Amino acid sequence: MRGRYACRTSTLPLLRRLPPGPRRRPGLSPVTRFVLGCKRKSDPKTDEAEDGGRAIAIEEGISALVFSYAARHGYFANVRHIDHELLKTIAAMASHLEVSVLRATDWEQAIMTGYVAWRQLRANSGGTLHIDLDQQMLTIE
Repeated sequence: MRGRYACRTSTLPLLRRLPPGPRRRPGLSPVTRFVLGCKRKSDPKTDEAEDGGRAIAIEEGISALVFSYAARHGYFANVRHIDHELLKTIAAMASHLEVSVLRATDWEQAIMTGYVAWRQLRANSGGTLHIDLDQQMLTIE
């Protein structure tokens, strides 16, 4: 699945592939599903629990929490690791959602990758993000 959103070209890993077994790789976030109009309406329970208003509010809350932390830490420009307590808080906030399968290292990698992209877009006054969920890659042009 590919998505295009509105720099220099660089490729960043999104998340490490999860090992085979009971852990499944989460797909699009609730906000992304809403914006792209691809909510899972065929399954009312999934639609309500994973794509509904509560999941969107939780995602926005996590985003605000991480942004506040990032602002106090130079938007992770010279940071190698995120505080474990923040990662535990994120995991607790999302514990009943499909992203609960993610480990702290997965959250850390996704956050750090997002902020590398954000800093590049900011430094270049914009650009284009190409997201390949199958390959778990984010390319910035």
